[in-house]
Amino acid sequence: MQRKTRVMEPEQSIKIIIAVILCTMLAFGIYRFSIRNYVEVEATVVGTDSERSYKSNNRSNYTYYEYTVNGETVVGKTPVIFRQGNQTGKTEFIRVNPDSPEKIASKLCQRLLIAILILSFVMLIYNVTHAKGKKKRKSPSSSF
Repeated sequence: MQRKTRVMEPEQSIKIIIAVILCTMLAFGIYRFSIRNYVEVEATVVGTDSERSYKSNNRSNYTYYEYTVNGETVVGKTPVIFRQGNQTGKTEFIRVNPDSPEKIASKLCQRLLIAILILSFVMLIYNVTHAKGKKKRKSPSSSF
């Protein structure tokens, strides 16, 4: 006995993609709101490293920055997807929490949310054009 596979109609997938876009925009807004008090500082990359989590046995990669906030020199870290060669000595602008200077706003989170938005919009455009093409092909047949 064969299972029948259901194909999702373009209208259904458009609704799902719009929901993903709205949720991603909400998450991006919450992220931006959470770092609204962060200040931008010039920082120097002082190293990269990967750390192993003892709970999950996974590795996480980090870039370490040295910067000055409120007259105090601080070293903070931020997660990255891949370790990027030797970036030591490179200067970048980062956003940090002035009340807790070792906390750096994650560029990874922001980039990931932007990538999800772009991908969702591309999928939405594809599905909208696909749905219009399907409607044109389905012309009602006259029974006269």
